[in-house]
Amino acid sequence: MKMKQKYDGYMIITDLDNTILRDDKTVSDEDMELISHFKENGGKFAVATGRSFDAGLRYVEMLGANMPSVLFNGGMIYDPKEDKILLEEHLHPDAERILRELMDAFPDAAAEVLAGREIHIVRNNEFEREHMKLLGVSFRECSIDDVPDGWIKILFAVREEQIAEMVRFVAEKGYDSVDFVPSCTHYYEMLPKGVSKGSAVKKLRDIMGGIKIIAAGDYNNDIAMIKEADIGVAVANAQPEVRESADVVLKSTNNDGIMKEILSLIEHNI
Repeated sequence: MKMKQKYDGYMIITDLDNTILRDDKTVSDEDMELISHFKENGGKFAVATGRSFDAGLRYVEMLGANMPSVLFNGGMIYDPKEDKILLEEHLHPDAERILRELMDAFPDAAAEVLAGREIHIVRNNEFEREHMKLLGVSFRECSIDDVPDGWIKILFAVREEQIAEMVRFVAEKGYDSVDFVPSCTHYYEMLPKGVSKGSAVKKLRDIMGGIKIIAAGDYNNDIAMIKEADIGVAVANAQPEVRESADVVLKSTNNDGIMKEILSLIEHNI
Protein backbone atom coordinates (compact mmCIF):
# COMPACT_ATOMS: atom_id res chain seq x y z
CA MET A 1 0.00 0.00 0.00
CA LYS A 2 1.38 3.39 -1.03
CA MET A 3 2.07 5.70 1.90
CA LYS A 4 0.22 9.03 1.76
CA GLN A 5 2.51 11.94 0.99
CA LYS A 6 2.36 15.46 2.41
CA TYR A 7 0.75 17.13 -0.63
CA ASP A 8 -1.35 14.25 -1.93
CA GLY A 9 -4.71 15.46 -3.20
CA TYR A 10 -3.55 19.02 -3.96
CA MET A 11 -2.95 20.72 -7.27
CA ILE A 12 -1.41 24.16 -7.78
CA ILE A 13 -2.15 25.85 -11.09
CA THR A 14 -0.59 29.24 -11.72
CA ASP A 15 -0.67 31.98 -14.29
CA LEU A 16 2.71 32.88 -15.77
CA ASP A 17 3.28 36.57 -16.47
CA ASN A 18 3.30 38.75 -13.34
CA THR A 19 2.38 35.76 -11.16
CA ILE A 20 5.01 33.01 -11.09
CA LEU A 21 7.24 34.86 -13.57
CA ARG A 22 9.20 37.84 -12.33
CA ASP A 23 9.27 41.04 -14.37
CA ASP A 24 12.33 39.75 -16.25
CA LYS A 25 10.35 36.58 -17.19
CA THR A 26 12.45 34.31 -14.98
CA VAL A 27 11.41 32.22 -11.98
CA SER A 28 13.21 32.62 -8.66
CA ASP A 29 15.49 29.81 -7.52
CA GLU A 30 13.40 29.50 -4.35
CA ASP A 31 10.18 29.02 -6.32
CA MET A 32 11.83 26.42 -8.55
CA GLU A 33 13.04 24.52 -5.49
CA LEU A 34 9.63 24.71 -3.79
CA ILE A 35 7.83 23.51 -6.94
CA SER A 36 10.14 20.49 -6.99
CA HIS A 37 9.57 19.93 -3.26
CA PHE A 38 5.80 20.12 -3.77
CA LYS A 39 5.86 17.55 -6.60
CA GLU A 40 8.28 15.22 -4.81
CA ASN A 41 5.84 15.10 -1.91
CA GLY A 42 2.78 14.14 -3.93
CA GLY A 43 1.65 17.51 -5.27
CA LYS A 44 0.35 18.16 -8.78
CA PHE A 45 1.60 21.28 -10.56
CA ALA A 46 0.26 22.92 -13.73
CA VAL A 47 0.33 26.20 -15.63
CA ALA A 48 -2.56 28.30 -16.94
CA THR A 49 -1.59 30.95 -19.48
CA GLY A 50 -2.96 32.96 -22.36
CA ARG A 51 0.22 32.26 -24.30
CA SER A 52 0.25 30.32 -27.55
CA PHE A 53 1.38 26.70 -27.76
CA ASP A 54 5.11 27.24 -28.28
CA ALA A 55 5.33 30.24 -25.95
CA GLY A 56 3.43 28.42 -23.19
CA LEU A 57 5.13 25.07 -23.65
CA ARG A 58 8.52 26.63 -22.92
CA TYR A 59 7.39 27.40 -19.35
CA VAL A 60 5.38 24.21 -18.90
CA GLU A 61 8.64 22.36 -19.49
CA MET A 62 10.85 24.74 -17.52
CA LEU A 63 8.59 24.62 -14.46
CA GLY A 64 8.25 20.86 -14.76
CA ALA A 65 4.45 20.74 -14.86
CA ASN A 66 3.42 17.17 -14.03
CA MET A 67 -0.27 17.64 -14.90
CA PRO A 68 -2.20 18.87 -17.95
CA SER A 69 -1.78 22.63 -18.38
CA VAL A 70 -3.99 25.37 -19.81
CA LEU A 71 -2.93 27.39 -22.87
CA PHE A 72 -4.68 30.11 -24.93
CA ASN A 73 -6.60 31.34 -21.84
CA GLY A 74 -8.57 28.10 -21.76
CA GLY A 75 -8.68 27.33 -25.47
CA MET A 76 -6.41 24.32 -25.06
CA ILE A 77 -5.51 21.77 -22.39
CA TYR A 78 -2.19 20.07 -23.07
CA ASP A 79 -0.78 17.04 -21.25
CA PRO A 80 3.04 17.33 -21.18
CA LYS A 81 3.51 13.81 -19.82
CA GLU A 82 1.73 12.25 -22.78
CA ASP A 83 2.58 15.03 -25.25
CA LYS A 84 -1.11 15.12 -26.09
CA ILE A 85 -3.73 17.84 -26.60
CA LEU A 86 -6.69 16.86 -24.42
CA LEU A 87 -8.95 19.74 -25.44
CA GLU A 88 -8.94 22.34 -28.20
CA GLU A 89 -11.74 24.91 -28.48
CA HIS A 90 -12.34 26.92 -31.66
CA LEU A 91 -13.90 30.31 -32.25
CA HIS A 92 -17.34 30.55 -33.86
CA PRO A 93 -17.25 31.33 -37.61
CA ASP A 94 -18.61 34.81 -36.71
CA ALA A 95 -15.14 35.58 -35.36
CA GLU A 96 -13.87 36.61 -38.80
CA ARG A 97 -16.64 39.17 -39.27
CA ILE A 98 -16.13 40.51 -35.74
CA LEU A 99 -12.37 40.73 -36.29
CA ARG A 100 -12.90 42.81 -39.42
CA GLU A 101 -15.35 45.12 -37.63
CA LEU A 102 -12.94 45.70 -34.75
CA MET A 103 -10.04 46.34 -37.13
CA ASP A 104 -12.17 48.89 -39.03
CA ALA A 105 -13.28 50.58 -35.79
CA PHE A 106 -9.76 50.64 -34.32
CA PRO A 107 -7.35 51.20 -37.23
CA ASP A 108 -4.34 51.51 -34.91
CA ALA A 109 -4.96 48.16 -33.22
CA ALA A 110 -2.78 45.19 -34.08
CA ALA A 111 -4.41 41.77 -34.31
CA GLU A 112 -3.03 38.26 -34.17
CA VAL A 113 -5.02 35.11 -34.87
CA LEU A 114 -3.88 31.96 -33.09
CA ALA A 115 -4.71 28.79 -34.96
CA GLY A 116 -3.24 25.47 -33.87
CA ARG A 117 0.41 25.99 -32.99
CA GLU A 118 0.83 29.07 -35.18
CA ILE A 119 0.53 32.83 -34.66
CA HIS A 120 -0.78 34.81 -37.64
CA ILE A 121 -0.38 38.59 -37.41
CA VAL A 122 -3.00 40.21 -39.63
CA ARG A 123 -2.04 43.74 -38.58
CA ASN A 124 1.04 44.89 -36.70
CA ASN A 125 1.96 47.82 -34.45
CA GLU A 126 4.57 48.72 -31.82
CA PHE A 127 2.77 46.84 -29.05
CA GLU A 128 2.48 43.69 -31.13
CA ARG A 129 6.14 43.88 -32.14
CA GLU A 130 7.08 44.15 -28.47
CA HIS A 131 4.75 41.23 -27.72
CA MET A 132 6.47 39.01 -30.28
CA LYS A 133 9.88 40.05 -28.99
CA LEU A 134 8.80 39.12 -25.48
CA LEU A 135 7.45 35.71 -26.54
CA GLY A 136 10.47 34.91 -28.69
CA VAL A 137 8.52 32.55 -30.94
CA SER A 138 7.97 32.34 -34.69
CA PHE A 139 5.00 34.04 -36.32
CA ARG A 140 3.62 34.76 -39.76
CA GLU A 141 2.36 38.10 -41.08
CA CYS A 142 -0.50 37.62 -43.52
CA SER A 143 -3.97 38.77 -44.52
CA ILE A 144 -7.08 37.54 -42.74
CA ASP A 145 -7.96 35.53 -45.83
CA ASP A 146 -4.70 33.61 -45.55
CA VAL A 147 -5.21 32.45 -41.95
CA PRO A 148 -6.04 28.72 -41.91
CA ASP A 149 -9.10 27.26 -40.20
CA GLY A 150 -9.14 26.27 -36.54
CA TRP A 151 -8.97 29.70 -34.89
CA ILE A 152 -8.52 29.34 -31.13
CA LYS A 153 -8.30 32.99 -30.09
CA ILE A 154 -7.61 36.49 -31.37
CA LEU A 155 -5.43 38.98 -29.52
CA PHE A 156 -5.68 42.73 -30.10
CA ALA A 157 -2.69 44.86 -29.09
CA VAL A 158 -3.60 48.51 -28.45
CA ARG A 159 -2.71 51.56 -26.41
CA GLU A 160 -3.69 51.14 -22.77
CA GLU A 161 -6.42 53.79 -22.96
CA GLN A 162 -7.98 52.03 -25.97
CA ILE A 163 -8.86 48.89 -23.98
CA ALA A 164 -11.80 50.68 -22.34
CA GLU A 165 -12.93 51.96 -25.75
CA MET A 166 -12.85 48.44 -27.17
CA VAL A 167 -14.77 47.07 -24.17
CA ARG A 168 -17.50 49.69 -24.74
CA PHE A 169 -17.59 48.98 -28.49
CA VAL A 170 -17.96 45.24 -27.94
CA ALA A 171 -20.71 45.80 -25.34
CA GLU A 172 -22.65 48.08 -27.69
CA LYS A 173 -22.35 45.58 -30.54
CA GLY A 174 -23.64 42.80 -28.29
CA TYR A 175 -21.56 40.05 -29.84
CA ASP A 176 -23.00 36.83 -28.41
CA SER A 177 -21.10 34.10 -30.28
CA VAL A 178 -17.71 34.87 -28.70
CA ASP A 179 -16.33 36.14 -25.40
CA PHE A 180 -13.80 38.89 -24.69
CA VAL A 181 -11.35 39.46 -21.83
CA PRO A 182 -8.55 41.97 -21.14
CA SER A 183 -5.37 40.00 -20.49
CA CYS A 184 -2.80 42.78 -20.00
CA THR A 185 -2.63 46.58 -20.07
CA HIS A 186 -2.26 46.46 -23.86
CA TYR A 187 -4.08 43.23 -24.80
CA TYR A 188 -7.75 42.49 -25.38
CA GLU A 189 -8.67 38.94 -26.41
CA MET A 190 -11.50 37.23 -28.25
CA LEU A 191 -12.18 33.67 -27.06
CA PRO A 192 -14.68 30.94 -27.91
CA LYS A 193 -18.00 31.41 -26.12
CA GLY A 194 -17.87 30.11 -22.55
CA VAL A 195 -14.12 29.48 -22.69
CA SER A 196 -11.82 30.82 -19.97
CA LYS A 197 -9.10 29.62 -17.67
CA GLY A 198 -11.96 28.86 -15.29
CA SER A 199 -13.78 26.60 -17.75
CA ALA A 200 -10.51 24.76 -18.40
CA VAL A 201 -9.84 24.29 -14.67
CA LYS A 202 -13.36 22.90 -14.29
CA LYS A 203 -12.59 20.36 -17.05
CA LEU A 204 -9.30 19.50 -15.33
CA ARG A 205 -11.20 18.85 -12.11
CA ASP A 206 -13.52 16.48 -14.00
CA ILE A 207 -10.53 14.70 -15.57
CA MET A 208 -8.66 14.29 -12.30
CA GLY A 209 -11.47 13.97 -9.78
CA GLY A 210 -11.23 14.37 -6.02
CA ILE A 211 -8.42 16.90 -6.00
CA LYS A 212 -8.22 20.25 -4.22
CA ILE A 213 -7.16 23.03 -6.59
CA ILE A 214 -5.21 26.15 -5.63
CA ALA A 215 -5.12 28.70 -8.48
CA ALA A 216 -2.97 31.84 -8.56
CA GLY A 217 -3.18 34.84 -10.87
CA ASP A 218 -2.91 38.59 -11.27
CA TYR A 219 -5.11 39.87 -14.13
CA ASN A 220 -8.73 39.88 -15.34
CA ASN A 221 -8.26 36.75 -17.44
CA ASP A 222 -7.41 34.89 -14.21
CA ILE A 223 -10.63 35.78 -12.36
CA ALA A 224 -12.71 32.86 -13.66
CA MET A 225 -9.94 30.41 -12.70
CA ILE A 226 -9.54 31.95 -9.24
CA LYS A 227 -13.29 31.66 -8.64
CA GLU A 228 -13.41 28.06 -9.89
CA ALA A 229 -10.54 26.92 -7.63
CA ASP A 230 -11.01 25.58 -4.13
CA ILE A 231 -8.56 28.22 -2.99
CA GLY A 232 -8.29 31.23 -5.28
CA VAL A 233 -5.09 33.20 -4.78
CA ALA A 234 -4.19 36.70 -5.98
CA VAL A 235 -0.60 37.88 -5.87
CA ALA A 236 0.03 41.18 -4.08
CA ASN A 237 0.55 42.96 -7.42
CA ALA A 238 -2.79 41.71 -8.84
CA GLN A 239 -5.41 44.03 -10.28
CA PRO A 240 -8.05 45.24 -7.76
CA GLU A 241 -10.82 43.13 -9.35
CA VAL A 242 -8.63 40.04 -9.07
CA ARG A 243 -7.84 40.66 -5.40
CA GLU A 244 -11.56 41.10 -4.72
CA SER A 245 -12.31 37.76 -6.40
CA ALA A 246 -9.68 35.80 -4.48
CA ASP A 247 -10.03 33.82 -1.27
CA VAL A 248 -6.49 34.83 -0.32
CA VAL A 249 -4.34 37.81 -1.32
CA LEU A 250 -0.67 37.03 -0.89
CA LYS A 251 1.78 39.38 0.75
CA SER A 252 4.24 38.49 -2.00
CA THR A 253 4.42 39.98 -5.48
CA ASN A 254 5.57 38.07 -8.53
CA ASN A 255 9.06 39.47 -7.94
CA ASP A 256 9.19 38.15 -4.37
CA GLY A 257 8.30 34.52 -5.20
CA ILE A 258 4.89 33.08 -4.38
CA MET A 259 5.37 29.39 -3.66
CA LYS A 260 6.34 29.71 0.01
CA GLU A 261 3.04 31.41 0.87
CA ILE A 262 1.00 29.01 -1.26
CA LEU A 263 2.52 25.95 0.36
CA SER A 264 1.85 27.54 3.75
CA LEU A 265 -1.84 27.79 2.79
CA ILE A 266 -1.92 24.09 2.03
CA GLU A 267 -0.07 23.16 5.19
CA HIS A 268 -2.50 25.16 7.31
CA ASN A 269 -5.31 23.40 5.43
CA ILE A 270 -7.42 26.45 4.62
